[in-house]
Amino acid sequence: MTFIIDASVAAKWFFREPLADHARDLLSHEAALEAPDFLVTEVTNIAWKKVIRGEIAHAQAQLAAKGITAYIPTLM
Repeated sequence: MTFIIDASVAAKWFFREPLADHARDLLSHEAALEAPDFLVTEVTNIAWKKVIRGEIAHAQAQLAAKGITAYIPTLM
């Protein structure tokens, strides 16, 4: 089984948001995770907006931008 991940789910891996626990459960699921290649751009954009709004620190945004590919090895 393969799950296709979108940015709203992937962002929950890095930020405190509603249903983040459910999104993180996917990381320990046996299914393969795949995503469109623009997922990295979308998650980075979400992180940037959170920095602008003062919701997260710049360092946390950098971790999300760099870390997303560690969780999704297959970008389509």
